[in-house]
Amino acid sequence: MRNRQRKQLAVLLDPRAAAVWATSRRSDLAEAITAKGLHGAVGALSLCRAMLCLPPQSRLVFESISFQAMNMSFSGAKLALFLGQELLVIKRDDKPDIPYPGYWDLPGGGREGEESPEACVLRETLEEVSLSIPISDLTWSKSYQRPRGKVWFFVSHQSEELVKQVRLGSEGQCWRLMDPQDYCRNTLAVPHFAEQLLSYLGR
Repeated sequence: MRNRQRKQLAVLLDPRAAAVWATSRRSDLAEAITAKGLHGAVGALSLCRAMLCLPPQSRLVFESISFQAMNMSFSGAKLALFLGQELLVIKRDDKPDIPYPGYWDLPGGGREGEESPEACVLRETLEEVSLSIPISDLTWSKSYQRPRGKVWFFVSHQSEELVKQVRLGSEGQCWRLMDPQDYCRNTLAVPHFAEQLLSYLGR
């Protein structure tokens, strides 16, 4: 059995071993938790049992590791990108094998490798509309649970001067600017993105 597999098994079956790792080998425990996953009932139960074995001063360490592991598990990210007062949207390809063909979409897409939600959405935005947005300009974010897993919704407000730099990538039929409220009401807006945007606008 490989060392990493032994760590996972210890987290699953022996909470006292997990407690030892939490206090002395943080990176190893984080790796084991991430590999095991925290969304299943067994994984969650194991963490609760391990928490009981920790001394009080070490529980915050374990909680921090657990939160980071859960936070890194996601399937994709989207960006509500405001250029001035208007929202940048992309008309999806009209292909029967993709979700919502021909609908108005937001920049973003699926995760690649082990990238963070921020890295994912910024990479996709660059690929889809040729805009390089600084990570510090992601001013709002929220995660949502979808059938395929957790997804992230980000917001960034940029100058309308960036409109001159927009170039459509290899996906999508065209792009345009749209009033954000009009997008939320548009019958061809991807429904869950319209709902997420409306939640942001009404915060």
